Amino acid sequence: MSKSKICASLVVALFLCLQPFVYCQKSTAEPDELSVDPIIDSYGNLLFFKAVPLSGGIGTEVSLISGASGSLATATQTYPGIFSSIRRGAMAIYAIQSQTAASSNADTPNLIALVTGPGTLPNEISAQQPLSGFFQMLRIARAADGGADVIYIGESSNSGPVVQVLTYSGSDKFTLVGSTVPRF
Repeated sequence: MSKSKICASLVVALFLCLQPFVYCQKSTAEPDELSVDPIIDSYGNLLFFKAVPLSGGIGTEVSLISGASGSLATATQTYPGIFSSIRRGAMAIYAIQSQTAASSNADTPNLIALVTGPGTLPNEISAQQPLSGFFQMLRIARAADGGADVIYIGESSNSGPVVQVLTYSGSDKFTLVGSTVPRF
């Protein structure tokens, strides 16, 4: 066989091997579901999170299923931005909210808290804390005996990796504990 026939055969074989990958990709106009397991909050509500299109961007739809009152209750609420690194605390559900600013294409990440109740979701995000660096980690120490949740946020900044320590007691804001700490 000539070199041109061998090269043509290889190109056809490569095309046929890669063809299934081309067909399995979704269009960019349709948001993907978030790959997050459902979360059970401190009231026994089961929460599901899904990215949905909103006018002017993408939002996160939160669906709640509850059997707390002895009967099945459901609620759905849509919040702006995409939620990631979703964690459960005693006082709230915490997540990193990424939202594209209207004036630029840059994401503006925030730590958010959703304070749920038995069978209910809040109409708006309960509390927000802007993040100054590139987000890397979110850990929660759940409150005990009516205290506040302690939230650890790892970020990269111009001065290197740092950890912010915040508390949240169910109010409309986070409380910063001290200043940022260099991460080793």
